[in-house]
Amino acid sequence: MHKRPSLPQALDVLKSCQHENEDIAEALTTYNKLVKSGQEFVAARFVVDIVDHFNHLQETTLGQAAKK
Repeated sequence: MHKRPSLPQALDVLKSCQHENEDIAEALTTYNKLVKSGQEFVAARFVVDIVDHFNHLQETTLGQAAKK
C-alpha cells in the first residue's frame, strides 16, 4: 500500500510531468485558479487526489505484472 502524498510532493510530481501531458498542465492551471479564488483546501485536495490515484494505478499495474 502506498502512502498518500503531501501537497508539496503532489505539486512536484505534477510540475515535473506537465510538459509530457496536456491534462497535467490543465490540472495545474485549475489548481492555480482555485488557489487564487481562495479555495486553497479544494485546490490542495484536487492535486493530492490526482497524484494519489496515479500512485495507486502504478502500484496496481506493477503488482499485476509481478504476478505474471
